Amino acid sequence: MKTQIQKLWPLLLLLVAVVLLLLPKKMKDKLTPNLAQFANKSLPRGLRNNNPGNLRKSAAKWAGKVSNPLDTAFESFDSMANGVRAAIRNAHTQWNRGKNTIAQLITIWAPPSENDTTKYVATVAKAAGISSTQQFTFGNNDTTAKIMYAIFIHENGPLAKSHLTVDQIKAQLAALWPATVVAASAPKNAPKV
Repeated sequence: MKTQIQKLWPLLLLLVAVVLLLLPKKMKDKLTPNLAQFANKSLPRGLRNNNPGNLRKSAAKWAGKVSNPLDTAFESFDSMANGVRAAIRNAHTQWNRGKNTIAQLITIWAPPSENDTTKYVATVAKAAGISSTQQFTFGNNDTTAKIMYAIFIHENGPLAKSHLTVDQIKAQLAALWPATVVAASAPKNAPKV
């Protein structure tokens, strides 16, 4: 019996290779992520991983989440759009939990034990054009887009400006909350991850 398995082993490997070649590109990317991009040390970690919010690994079933053996601490995504979407969903979850000011949101996002949270809060508040202690409505609006863009720039440095735009963020917000005018309670009904 062992001899038969040994004889069939090369055939089984060939069969697996053929199946991988015939899979649609999207499925292949999920099985074999772009390791070259993930290994590109010239990019900040969040851009390498298509995770501009630098979300830590979790059990969340994010859209576009891929396995990245080169980073065991932070999530990786198959596209920047899916990484932006995950960060927005994460921020929305915190907002629903009562973290509805920039100071509250950023303190959870970037705890003082790991970051200069005071500077981070001031940077995001300035970019959003609101006080760090002012409550904001989360959803398809300019304030949310500015907050998320400022988070992405702060997390990844100025290089993020060549990889992300406010329009990309607005597109994800519009996909999650299609109405252009969002009531304060509307985001609670946003689609799941």
